[in-house]
This record gives sequence, structure tokens and C-alpha cells, in this order.
Amino acid sequence: MIYDGIWVGPNSKIPNVDGIRKELVDHMRKIKAPVVRYPGGCFADSYDWKDGVGPAGKRPRRSNFWGNIETNQFGTNEFVHFCKLIGSQPYLAANVRSLPAEGFYRW
Repeated sequence: MIYDGIWVGPNSKIPNVDGIRKELVDHMRKIKAPVVRYPGGCFADSYDWKDGVGPAGKRPRRSNFWGNIETNQFGTNEFVHFCKLIGSQPYLAANVRSLPAEGFYRW
């Protein structure tokens, strides 16, 4: 779960490191996972990587597959930062269901 799981936002009352839940960072450092995937699960089937890059305040808000609003506050840069914080390598999952494979290359 990204929102309220990994991402709580930099202004959250929940202790965080640049918006990423500190308790999770501490636990993930102990686990020493070599690789972490993003995006995960069914979300990858509809994720457009362009929505999660650039200034967070300018990223589009979209309704996702389940009818929830995706704010894109947690995007590629935040994911890579999370991986660096926990000592893992990022694994980017390509959406080739609804986007051309060339899009993954550009990501």
C-alpha cells in the first residue's frame, strides 16, 4: 500500500523521512531486501510513468481502476529515494497492457 503505508507525506504527523514512513524505512533496512518492485500488483497494468515524474504539485490526479483518486504524490523519484534509504535496488515494472513497450524504454 503506497498511501498511508509507504507514503505519508512530508507534512504528516507520522514520523517520516521526506514523506516516507520512518518506521517502514527502519524495518526494511533490517530485512535487507535486495530488490523492490514498483509499481506493484494490478496497479502496474494501468500505471503511466509520466504521471509520476516532475514536481509533485504538478502531477495529474487520476481515477484509478478501482475508482479511487491517484494523486501521484509518490512517483518514480520517491520510489528510487525509498530504495536508496533502505539499501535496495529499484525494479521498475513495465505497463505493457495499456501502453506501448517503447514507453518503458523512455522511462
